[in-house]
Amino acid sequence: MFDWLSQIRYKKIRRAFNMKYDAREFDVSDIDTRICDLADAIYSKHKSEFHIPHSNKNGVGFFATALYDVGGHTLCLVNQIESMSDRADMHIFCSMLDETTRCAPTMLAKIKDCATISGINLSHKNFVNDLIYLYNQIADDCPSVSFVYIHMWDLLFTAVMHLLKRNTGMKIVFFNHASHFPNAGMTLADVILEGMPTIKKITEEKRHLHNCQIIGLQSVGRDDTHYYSKSEIDAKKSELGIPVDAPLTVTGGSSYKMFDGDTSPYFNMILELLRDNKKLHHLVISDMNDKECAILNSIFVGHDDLRARLHIVPMTAAYDLLFQCADVFVDSFPVSSAMTQIDLMRMRVASVVKINREKPIFSFHEYMPTDYPYMFDNVADMKRGVEYLLKHPAARRKIIDDEYKYWLATYERDIVRDRYMQIIKDLTNANN
Repeated sequence: MFDWLSQIRYKKIRRAFNMKYDAREFDVSDIDTRICDLADAIYSKHKSEFHIPHSNKNGVGFFATALYDVGGHTLCLVNQIESMSDRADMHIFCSMLDETTRCAPTMLAKIKDCATISGINLSHKNFVNDLIYLYNQIADDCPSVSFVYIHMWDLLFTAVMHLLKRNTGMKIVFFNHASHFPNAGMTLADVILEGMPTIKKITEEKRHLHNCQIIGLQSVGRDDTHYYSKSEIDAKKSELGIPVDAPLTVTGGSSYKMFDGDTSPYFNMILELLRDNKKLHHLVISDMNDKECAILNSIFVGHDDLRARLHIVPMTAAYDLLFQCADVFVDSFPVSSAMTQIDLMRMRVASVVKINREKPIFSFHEYMPTDYPYMFDNVADMKRGVEYLLKHPAARRKIIDDEYKYWLATYERDIVRDRYMQIIKDLTNANN
């Protein structure tokens, strides 16, 4: 079926959200209200097309726009599902199922025995059909609690969540993975999960939502990390053209995190590191576009000898070996990396972190212990911190041991899993 009036209303709401997105307006409660009103109107007009929900009281749902083999929010979702595999009947619903199938074969293989996966392929061209189809898929196996990992612009899932909450009393736990963007659907949450105090404060003061809990990003189990031998690390370095006896710094993450407009303070610092440390090599794991490559090349123009010690490889889901090649991991800036820091703790790799005081929403230093000695406000101090750890193996060993203990107590899979299970228990009890 096609409802012209509803489709026009949907397009207008999308345009209104995009304007707020471009302006980085965190409060999109008016957008949520408009899309929920539209969902109510569609439900009233086409009620006979909507299925009567079939309750799965032991079910836990996961709502995602799409999953990817590379990306922090997918990893958090997959870690959560794997950790709960013997605790709940789990079902993942995606609004972009084809993209998930295409872009997340590794992740889907990991969870195929843990959860049912279904969904639709969002078209934006027939909102009424998409709404009814996705609603009915979830209604046929309706979980009592659902964890939401949707993309910030997913108005379809926002509308579906509203109808499910209204018709079934489903409890919504919103995982705020896109914390530095406006997020549709967050006003529907019974609980909002935040990663850091700064982000919680932004949600409270700028989104005007106060049902927040801080939860550690869930990593893998304590016995699930492979620690590579020196011979394996040396072989990988040789494959990359890096001398096995050369000190090596590494950075990994989305390329936008290393650029600031038409420049890159990050790569300027890397140039200085390579200039001042004659044997040092630096590895970047990222995918850069043409503009970013041009900026990088302009920074290294006239420094062919330094550029020869800068190695760039594509993003990969199999990054553990590359990370473990590092003597010191260098945080990206002006935008830091969140899950990366937690991965480094579990892999026992020392890292140096840049704090972004001017734009704290792009800074993830609060994932580290409050007294972490190698996080810095300015680039000069950060560079000195990297050099100190490169030259002092004993200091590296100490911080590695301290960080691993912190990881065990804060981010290890079962520790966080128990926090999730308590949230489910509390919400389920509230329904009784």
